[in-house]
Amino acid sequence: MISCRDNFEFKLEKENKQQNFYAMMTICDRYIEQLKWEAELVDQTRLIIVLLMKNQPFFYEIFCARIVASLVLISFDLEKIINKIDLFEKENPQQTNSALSHWISDEQIIFKLFCKVQLALKSSKIKENMDENQQENFWIKQRGPKLLIMFFEESVKMAEDVPLCSPFVLEEMLKNRSTKSIIRQYPEFSDELKHLYIPTIKQKLIKMEENIFLLEELELNEGIKRILISRQKYLICLLEAEINKLEEKR
Repeated sequence: MISCRDNFEFKLEKENKQQNFYAMMTICDRYIEQLKWEAELVDQTRLIIVLLMKNQPFFYEIFCARIVASLVLISFDLEKIINKIDLFEKENPQQTNSALSHWISDEQIIFKLFCKVQLALKSSKIKENMDENQQENFWIKQRGPKLLIMFFEESVKMAEDVPLCSPFVLEEMLKNRSTKSIIRQYPEFSDELKHLYIPTIKQKLIKMEENIFLLEELELNEGIKRILISRQKYLICLLEAEINKLEEKR
């Protein structure tokens, strides 16, 4: 039996797989929503999620799927991001900037939960052969710290035509890179980070700053364009600050 903040209770029963599936989806959604209001509970939430994964193996895929479904910035899809901003403007044009600030904070804490859960798991391959529909689901390929490294590497390799989300993902991955468990298990990652990834990221930062001018040329609503540009600048600052911290520790 599992309880959430609003005293809503869930019960998982081995004999009812369909009921368990929907219960597990609801559990994920409730805890994700709860974190938006109570970010300080991220570590307690991680403990509960990891415990559920040990008792219900299929819960891992459900958790990852619900995390990905709840996030926009890690989709690497500019159209999704634009649609999200457009939705904010339509719902409450007077408070769009405020709503977007909460949106960034919400996605950061949710992504942090995803990273913390992965760090608590052992690295292992999930599937060797995947169909076309599964190729986009990065979390099906690996799990654990190795997944975070893979996610980080793929983010670094991405082209510059994802102007909004790349800094956010890279900034979060740099934060988690300093986690001792990753360095202990994958010492080569630390060397690659120093000699390959950081120089690459710095070059990408220049491109990302150039992309601000490309955003200005997009045929978009002026309000959306203004918000995209301000978000881009904000996320670039986050990434630059994290790189500076990392280099100061050397």
